[in-house]
Amino acid sequence: MNYSLVIEGLSSCQATLKDKDNNLIYLPLEKLPSNLKIGQTISLQINFETANPKNINAKEILNELLGVKK
Repeated sequence: MNYSLVIEGLSSCQATLKDKDNNLIYLPLEKLPSNLKIGQTISLQINFETANPKNINAKEILNELLGVKK
């Protein structure tokens, strides 16, 4: 699934992205390309898998997205 998002804002550590329904998503800058500009449209690809081959749990995924260090 491809998800189009517009860069609404940039801070020192995260980007604020908005979809066509005005939902906001916050992502760490380290997970995005370095040359982002406000107003630019990016495409986020979301994959759904029924199996978890790496045995990753939801807590680990959230910690990665939030930038929590172990």
